Amino acid sequence: MDIDAAPPPSIPGSSHGALPPVPSADIDVDCDATLPVDLLLEIAARSDVVSVVRCAATNKPLRRAILDRGFRRLLSLRAASTGGYDPALLRGVSYRLEDSEAARPVRVVQAIPATEPSLIRFDESLVFEPVASRDGLVVLRRLRPRPLFGQSLEEGPPGSVLRVVSSITGEVSVLPSVSIRDYRKHALINVEDHGRSFELLVADERLRTQIYSSRDGAWSPVRPIHLQRGSRPFHDSCPLVIGRTVHWLCNPEPLPPGRHLSGPEPYIVAMDVDTMQARVIDLPRGCTSRMTASMSHRGLLLAATVDGKLLVVVSETQVISMWTLLPPTEGEPSLPGSWRRQVLIDKQDWGVHSSVQFEGFGQRSGTVILYIGRVGLIRLNLATKEAHVVFYRTETAYVSQVCLHEINLSSLLQAMKPSS
Repeated sequence: MDIDAAPPPSIPGSSHGALPPVPSADIDVDCDATLPVDLLLEIAARSDVVSVVRCAATNKPLRRAILDRGFRRLLSLRAASTGGYDPALLRGVSYRLEDSEAARPVRVVQAIPATEPSLIRFDESLVFEPVASRDGLVVLRRLRPRPLFGQSLEEGPPGSVLRVVSSITGEVSVLPSVSIRDYRKHALINVEDHGRSFELLVADERLRTQIYSSRDGAWSPVRPIHLQRGSRPFHDSCPLVIGRTVHWLCNPEPLPPGRHLSGPEPYIVAMDVDTMQARVIDLPRGCTSRMTASMSHRGLLLAATVDGKLLVVVSETQVISMWTLLPPTEGEPSLPGSWRRQVLIDKQDWGVHSSVQFEGFGQRSGTVILYIGRVGLIRLNLATKEAHVVFYRTETAYVSQVCLHEINLSSLLQAMKPSS
């Protein structure tokens, strides 16, 4: 199929045995009927998120059962068929749309799936840009004035205006000013209690960091990273959080002699936020040589499996591949792990011969957002390999500020009060 043809509803993929959704009407009809609770739980575990919440809100016995840990184990079994990811936890994608034929830019929020009631409340001003999102929270940073000619973006003052928004409840938290130049993407380390408690890490160009705790209502002192190699994270690359470790895609700092034109080989810096100990993880050998000569770091994306394995998604010349970092060989823990390559998508199957840039990754749903030149904005699931067009490119429109809106269903259920 030619992806440049007339817009289809989605790009074909394979489902790999995903459980079929149960219509929400079935749950509404049977919540207070005579079906056994165990059977209703099985139905609920296979249904959409909205139906689960609706069912828990309308029937007391079933509500108690849904809030029990046993039901969360059923949800884990449901996600097992998709590698532990749950595609249903992606509830929306938002982006800034600027069209030369329109009076002004707008923020577009596309509910996923479009046929179900939207859980997303996100209509924030365009003077703020999203710099992190996780489990229903979105971190917004006020846009800075463009630097003067000959001036670097990083020569500006520290202390961005930051706010954290719940895209489920609409609640907004305005954060105190940071002490560093937080011009890069941020990292939500921890989100608990349905977004009421969180930790946010910001880093500057030298990987000095500060952590904001919502419980303390304050930023930690500025802390430098413990790393022998000087490193500079890419300003528009999204950091990845696995447990209490933050991963950045970095360049060496300062740049090696003679590499200012071709660009040095990027690598990954992984830092434990509690100890500030960091290590360098080299990208897979031959990984960047498979990319087109004109492709930048935007053709690389850090991702993770549900059980915490590091992934690198790569836009190669002919395919989109995924590299998995395997643990060290047993008995040799000091040696680095090995990388395993897997082809996700053959670009020729999509009829795609233009550049691919990655915009973000959703760790609960396993969704990668990418922009394909001459096509538009695409969401691709790593487990099912299903892809859908979010926005079809036009000659007059420009898309930016892409943000994924996922929810943590287990946290949402735990936040619901059990009925008496």
